[in-house]
Amino acid sequence: MSAAPAVSVGVPTFLVGDFNSPSHLDWTPAVAAVRPQVKYPLRWPVSAALATAGFRDSYREAFPDPVARPGLTWTAGTPPPRVRRRETLDRIDWVTVTGPATTLASRLVGEPGGPDVDVGVPWGSDHRAVASTFDVSPAAAPPLAHAEPRVVRRGSTVTIRYIGARGKAKE
Repeated sequence: MSAAPAVSVGVPTFLVGDFNSPSHLDWTPAVAAVRPQVKYPLRWPVSAALATAGFRDSYREAFPDPVARPGLTWTAGTPPPRVRRRETLDRIDWVTVTGPATTLASRLVGEPGGPDVDVGVPWGSDHRAVASTFDVSPAAAPPLAHAEPRVVRRGSTVTIRYIGARGKAKE
């Protein structure tokens, strides 16, 4: 299923989850200069494709400097704070948005005291979660129809109500 029809008519659209890929917004020359694990800048294809499609990374909108606030979501270690010496650490869990929505805040949810963790909870996962808050401007509702009653016998009367493109109810 494509988000393109909704996006094309201005519906705020969110794509969230564990993408199993770092973000090109985190693998910058500045990050490569200070994080030994990031050896060079890299335009990771998944995050780059989402950006090209118009999706914005809410965590990077809230915290644009990946050096100051890496926001590592993987791995938190299991059980926390057990992180192996040669463990991979990156930000692979994202909340992305396109359309008329403004990022107001973004927080990491994870083990209490973890790096960049804003909301500490008892945590039993190797990932931290991203929780973002948005100001959303809804799109205009499409024409809608409603039948009363919803189930009828053949030959019974049915009332159909609909709201057209101008938003006025009709019977």
